[in-house]
Amino acid sequence: MILGWNIVSDFGSIRISNATAFFVIRYVSVGNGFGGIIFNNVTNGRVVNSSVNMYCDGAISVSSSRNVVLAYNQAESGSGSPNECGGDGMDIISSTNVVVADNSFPWSQGDALHIAGSNNVTVTGNSFSGSAFYALHLLGSSNTVVSDNSFSRGGLEIAGLSTAPNSYTITSDNLVIGKPLYYYDGCGPSLTLDGVSVGELILVNCSNVRLSNLVIHGTEVGITLVGVHNVLVENVNASQNHYQGLDVSSSSYVTVENSDFSSTGPNYFDRGAEYGMILSGSNNTIVDGSRFYNEDGSLEVVSSTNATITGNSFNPNFITIYATGSTGVHIFHNNFFGTENTIQPGQVWDNGYPSGGNYWSAYTGVDNCSGPQQNICPSPDGIGDTPYSIPGGVYHDHYPLMKPFVASSDPSISINQTSSFQGVTVTVTGSLQVSSGIVSGTVSLTATNSTSGAVLFSKAYIVTNLQISNNRTRFLLNVAVSPYSLSADVTLSLKNGVWSASMMVTRQLDMAGRGTVDIVDFGVVVATFDRSIGSPLYDPAANVTGSGTVNINDVGIMSAFFGAPNYT
Repeated sequence: MILGWNIVSDFGSIRISNATAFFVIRYVSVGNGFGGIIFNNVTNGRVVNSSVNMYCDGAISVSSSRNVVLAYNQAESGSGSPNECGGDGMDIISSTNVVVADNSFPWSQGDALHIAGSNNVTVTGNSFSGSAFYALHLLGSSNTVVSDNSFSRGGLEIAGLSTAPNSYTITSDNLVIGKPLYYYDGCGPSLTLDGVSVGELILVNCSNVRLSNLVIHGTEVGITLVGVHNVLVENVNASQNHYQGLDVSSSSYVTVENSDFSSTGPNYFDRGAEYGMILSGSNNTIVDGSRFYNEDGSLEVVSSTNATITGNSFNPNFITIYATGSTGVHIFHNNFFGTENTIQPGQVWDNGYPSGGNYWSAYTGVDNCSGPQQNICPSPDGIGDTPYSIPGGVYHDHYPLMKPFVASSDPSISINQTSSFQGVTVTVTGSLQVSSGIVSGTVSLTATNSTSGAVLFSKAYIVTNLQISNNRTRFLLNVAVSPYSLSADVTLSLKNGVWSASMMVTRQLDMAGRGTVDIVDFGVVVATFDRSIGSPLYDPAANVTGSGTVNINDVGIMSAFFGAPNYT
């Protein structure tokens, strides 16, 4: 046992290596300079009730060790002078069976607690008050339990989350500024968080998610989405977080509406760019009507496809939109304020004429003319007569707006439809919103036995990323009944300025289960055309009308809903 030592020296430390005997370091104080308490290849070691305060090195470091307990300690680094130095409060590297319990982390110039490449680590009952980087940083570790910790500044960062199941157990009794930290890895058929108290939110491998009316401040990343599908984020205030308000990766069909991802205050020690939102490795994303007033960058789009960015306001000190390795990025009807817009090359920076492009406070052109070529003069139309050159590349906004874009009131489409199919009655109710040519919202479906009224299937569906074309859009809602799955086939259409909804029920049009009515499904119908019940090639799945013969009606329905997404 090492008991009661007080080490005050520029190079003071306790270093223990290659030890297998059980030992305890208790009531020890180490401070002032380089060193700290360092374990390397140690088995059965403990540090308890001790204080380590270093201003140029990490406080407590454990590497390549086993069966270690760190409990009731105070660990900080960089809180002395000169405060340009510093490291992590605690490092757990390539170690197994480690308990980090009931410690205090007042301040660290690096991470407060950094755990990398380790297995069977328990982090419980600790208090995190602040750090220049992350409060709790997990990297490439497995079987890690995080419970009952308190974060008064900062939160949890998990690097390298996989779209395969991860081996973290993170409980909601972890509190970020007094509010629960929620971690979901696999959310079941659907998840809705509406107006609940959240300190930080991490969703992995989830589908059919609705996040609305949330307020998340003061953590590392407000909302982290990894491997998610069909997600609606609306009316969320995830501003004033240390790194990002929203981080989306390896995901599809995510819609973000009317939210705030702003941040103020520079990064400590240039620890890496802050962005309001980062989108990476994802497809079919919409960011609409949101606010990005950021000290560093606003929105980063990396290695993603088919992203629509519209109706947002940007006012950064550095990068507005940074798009790299991405295709199909469509940027229009946004407001870009300020003079430090170092925009990187995107894809399409306007929505054509007469819809227009974006408002740029740095645009110096005039509006005397109109028309697709801006050559009908004099005839001002609210669009600049000359294109705006996008800084950072060769792209142009061909139709820059002369005034800040103000979105019109979003129409709401009410759905209350009932239809029956071969003894099953399906009712769909709910409300959908139309914004910048995109439909989103929540609808509920109930299927009952048409005779007895018994409920056969019931589910709430989150509808996102529905693109309107020629004043119409269509989608499917899966109806999981037997002997054949059905689909509620919904059509939304605009006529004389009024939106309406209609619905019919058929056998499931998305026969191949690929998420969209596509050429594979259409081929099944064509291959069995004119076949009837009793014929060798009759396929009941292809007979979507259930008439007993695959005929022109089946082909017509498949044609009408070709390309429609299937919400499951």
